[in-house]
Amino acid sequence: MAQITIQPDSSTGIDTFLYAGTPTTNYGDSGDLQIGKDTSAVLAHGLIKFDLSSIPGAAAITSAIL
Repeated sequence: MAQITIQPDSSTGIDTFLYAGTPTTNYGDSGDLQIGKDTSAVLAHGLIKFDLSSIPGAAAITSAIL
């Protein structure tokens, strides 16, 4: 079984977060990735994008680790 490791670096990695306290703000250029609740119990969800084009379309993914 073949194993593929996808490890984006600082120039190819794409991430952002959704912050319930400011739902219309775009955090795409932020240097932070917020996850969880802040001191006011406002929730943030982190999003990470991976380029999966190196995985063949018919591949069966049996495990993934972040």
